[in-house]
Amino acid sequence: MCQVLSAVQMLHNLGFAHRYLSLENVVSTIKTGDSLQIKIIDFGMATWSRPCLNEPCGRTSYPAPKILMTGTAYNPFLMDSFALGVVLFTLFAQDYLWRSTKSGGCKMFR
Repeated sequence: MCQVLSAVQMLHNLGFAHRYLSLENVVSTIKTGDSLQIKIIDFGMATWSRPCLNEPCGRTSYPAPKILMTGTAYNPFLMDSFALGVVLFTLFAQDYLWRSTKSGGCKMFR
């Protein structure tokens, strides 16, 4: 998780937001010496824009609820932060918190 956080921090420092962070978009490879190296993939929804408005983003389990409200501008860097929290919880719990953060999309989210 430290490598993931470090990679996202580097992206944000460059002014770049991923907007599609999920457990499925974090992969690991083995470097020489048998150590794991984490990589973030799938930058199809990444943006330099700030704020974002009415733009599709993220898997249904990962975006913050405010982002799913139509017509509401959001900070893509904060969206990445929320998604990282979901990734961390999912790793520890070995299950997703909820199916969707959309209002009424999952009773577990409420």
